Amino acid sequence: MLYLYLLPKNLIHRYIFNISIGLILCNILITFTQQPLIFQDFFFKGFAFSGVIFLNLLYSIYRIFKTRTPFSKLNAFAITLLCLTFLHDYLLGLKLIDSVEISFYSSCIYFICVTFQLSRDYANKSFESERLNHKLLQLNKSLDNKVLERTQTVNELNRKLELQVRTDALTGSFNRHALNHEIQKRYEQALAQHHSLAFFMIDVDYFKNYNDYYGHLKGDDILKNLVQALNKILPKNAFFARYGGEEFAIILSGIPLENVHAVANQCLMQVRRKMWEHANRPDHKSIVTISIGAAVMDEQYVYSNLYDLMKIADQQLYQAKNHRDSVSIHSYRD
Repeated sequence: MLYLYLLPKNLIHRYIFNISIGLILCNILITFTQQPLIFQDFFFKGFAFSGVIFLNLLYSIYRIFKTRTPFSKLNAFAITLLCLTFLHDYLLGLKLIDSVEISFYSSCIYFICVTFQLSRDYANKSFESERLNHKLLQLNKSLDNKVLERTQTVNELNRKLELQVRTDALTGSFNRHALNHEIQKRYEQALAQHHSLAFFMIDVDYFKNYNDYYGHLKGDDILKNLVQALNKILPKNAFFARYGGEEFAIILSGIPLENVHAVANQCLMQVRRKMWEHANRPDHKSIVTISIGAAVMDEQYVYSNLYDLMKIADQQLYQAKNHRDSVSIHSYRD
């Protein structure tokens, strides 16, 4: 029963296996209940069926090798040897041949072969498991790297998209959307930290006349050049944005009133120095200039709300545009 149990299931037919187990159980039952002459005679007659088992095993091994089915050659050799030695001892028991019993030795060889085969299979499985684990670790590491790379790519795309949403397409400065968010944030910080906040409104003088005379493409160039020129002189904490059309806005935090006047005048001078031609002005000047209106608050004077701050800056811009190429600043000292 042990031999039959250890045999691979593809070697012995199911019906032959069931009949063999039945004969073995009958032999066991008769051995315990009958006299030796009876159970010995039954054993030798019943053992004749082992020839069917051996032929089935030998045929199965032949079929495996013929079809090149993966199977242990060592196991096949051990099974063949076992079949032949049991057949030898059976013939010896029937006194048909003159020899000695060798099934015990073949059984030892069989179990040794099976042990070696199981050990080799275990070693191969362990090696294969280790190899697969290593491969799995490599794949996990590769997956982690790809996930990290994709995450960085997504973050970079999100950053670029966020910057694109906040940036004016023509001039490269911040747009009105970004300005609204920034002025709200800085206004709240100024209130909480009790520091100053200045808001500039800038308008290009007679810009419609410039577009009518030089064309809108040249007008676009003026706006782009204006942003580049002013960015070079503005403080690092300044926030420069396009308000709309030819109007721009600047936010300055934590700056004294005297410096607000200085920055505004520097912006005027910077544009004048560029000497961009403007031959279609109705006044006596022939270059591009700007007008600036600003509102300033600090811990001594605080606007009741952000709308008032921006409204006063816009009103100051209209005051400056009455003279053109000038600055008008409103503060608590005025």
